Parts: sequence; C-alpha cells; structure tokens
Amino acid sequence: MTAFFILIALLIALINIYDGFKIKKCFGKHRKWYFFVGLPLHIVFVGIFCAMFFTRGSDFSGVFKDVLNVLGFGFITASFYMFLLFLLFGVLRFIFDKLKFDGILRDVLSKIYFRGILVVIISVLAVVYGVYNASDIVIKDYDVLISKEKITGNIKDLNVVMFSDTHIGTTIRENEIDEIVEKVNALNPDVIFLCGDIFDEGTSQYLKEYASKAFSEFQSKFGVYYITGNHEYYSGDVNNSIKFIQDAGIIVLKDEYKLVDDSFYVVGRMDMEVRREEGIERKEVSEILDGVNKDLPIILLDHRPIGIGKSKENGVDLQLSGHTHAGQIFPINLLSSLSNDLNYGYLRDDDFNIIVTSGCGTWGVPIRIGSDTEIVNIKLKITE
Repeated sequence: MTAFFILIALLIALINIYDGFKIKKCFGKHRKWYFFVGLPLHIVFVGIFCAMFFTRGSDFSGVFKDVLNVLGFGFITASFYMFLLFLLFGVLRFIFDKLKFDGILRDVLSKIYFRGILVVIISVLAVVYGVYNASDIVIKDYDVLISKEKITGNIKDLNVVMFSDTHIGTTIRENEIDEIVEKVNALNPDVIFLCGDIFDEGTSQYLKEYASKAFSEFQSKFGVYYITGNHEYYSGDVNNSIKFIQDAGIIVLKDEYKLVDDSFYVVGRMDMEVRREEGIERKEVSEILDGVNKDLPIILLDHRPIGIGKSKENGVDLQLSGHTHAGQIFPINLLSSLSNDLNYGYLRDDDFNIIVTSGCGTWGVPIRIGSDTEIVNIKLKITE
C-alpha cells in the first residue's frame, strides 16, 4: 500500500510539472507573471493537498476540514483533466503538422484553445460540477423478476433498498448521513442492505458513532443487513467498524445466510480482502449455500462484482454489489470496466440477476464526474 501511494505521489508530481509548463504559456507575452501569480498559486494548492492528509481519519471536523478536502482534491482532479486536455490538443497539433493541415478547422481550434486558457477553464468547471454531483444523492430504480417453479414462501413482492460505498468522512458527513436515513425510510422498504465500504480507513470514531446512532433509525419490515467491503479491512480494525454497525441493530453477515419470514434467503459474504488482512479464506458460494432450500429466492450480498459466474452456478437469484463506484471520475470508469465482471447497472443472465451500484459516496476524492451518488430501490417480483 505504501509503494502504491509513493507511485501515485510521483505521478501527481510529474503531471503538475507538465501542467505548470503548459499554464505558463497561457500568459502569452507576459509569461514572467506566471512566476508571480501562477507558480505561487500552484505551490499553495500543493500545500493544501499535503495538509489535507494531516486531518484524514482524525476527529478534527467542521467546515475547515471540508474546505481542505475540496480544495486539495479539486486541485489534483483539475490537474488531471488539464493534463489530459493539454495532451489531446498536443496530439491534434502534431497530427495537423504531419499532415501539413492549415485549413479553417485548425484556425478555429487555435482560437478556441486560446493559449491553453480554455483547458484551464474546462478543468475548473468540471471540478465544480463534480463537487456538487458527489453530494447530490439520487434514487436509482430497478424492476427485477425472479422466477421459481413453485412459490412456497409467503412473499410475492419485495421492496428492497440497498446502498454501499458511503466511505463516511469523505463526501458523506453528518448532514448526508441524516439525508441517507431520511431517503431510505421514505422509500418504505421491506428490507435494507448495506453492501460494504460504509466506513473506511479515513472515517473518524466520531463519525462512526454518529452513523451508528443515525442508522438505528432505519425502518423496514424484515430488518437491515450488512456485509464488509475491502476498506473496512484497510482501517486496521474491522471489528471496530462492525461493532458500530451492530450497535445500530443491523445484522452483520459473515459468509452465512439468514432465512427471512420462511420466504427468502439473505446471503452475506465477507470481502476477499479478509485473506490478506486477517489470513482467513472466505467460503465459496457453494459452501455457504449448503443446506439452503433453492425453491425459495436467494439474494446474495457480495461487495465486489467479481466471479459472478459462481453465483449463477449455485442458484443465486439476485446478487447485489458495489465497490466499483462506476469509475467515480471519467475516464477512470473505462479502466474500472476491465477489472470487474460488471462495472455498473443491471444484468440478467437466464434466471440470474445482478445489480452493481455506483455507491452512495466517494472514496478519497470528494468529486464525482460521469456517475451518480445513489441509493438503489429494487421492486422485486417473485413469480412461478
């Protein structure tokens, strides 16, 4: 993990050196002013980004910490977009030069580019939008049909609400926690699922306690269920996070299942990170489901949407996952799609269904571009 962060730090440094070189050109004939205006601002934002880490995971809260997070990560995100856009315009210029293309299109692009000022403006506006979008919690609706040869349970319709990846402490704080509880309860759920990464390595004890008290206000007919994600293990004390969840009256599932109202099963898997952090092998789906009556609907909670073929093979009717954040920031979603069986949304394969949520929060960066911060509401219908 340390090597990973060192690599990221070096990458950020290289991107900022490149951006600084390009931004200097924005000053045109007055480039010397870059050293009096642009460079000092650059240094200030780098300082803010560094200072931000001194408050992560601490009980220090309030507006000042939020401002540090937004400015620090906003600076890094804007730098990332400036790098991509400067590179794009550079590639276009190279192609035009090779083709000796001096037509109207090149003149128009040159005016639009305006010494690179357009790149800076677009990048800043993207960050402003991303900060707003990250805290704008929306409801994502799905209709899912489960077919069984014979309905033996008491339930034919189930109103399911699930969310994951709140990463409390980044974008989701006191006000947003209360908003989540209010919005979930307003959906009048029959059952509620929390599919991992509710807390992470940056969540303070104060916010864990606050969330625990707020989550105790969830209202549902058949209870609230929780599974761990990978970040609960990164915190160094997964049992601490689990305790706050249990204090809220939420049922924690660790490679086990619960039969609900003699009508459907809720199956919860530990995240695969348990192997690296605690030296424990999580059970295979087939082992967990041993003894389950597969004539009843089986809902599987698994934080990561990886190896979903095993879920289908073992008779799971509906799998609910998170983890991917749907990439969180474009174009990272393109890479996220390569490392997961399903990056986002709903997939039906014969009688197997899976829904992957983009999450109800953000990790690390309090910014979301190209995806939504969401709570998922599933209208589940069971038919013969």
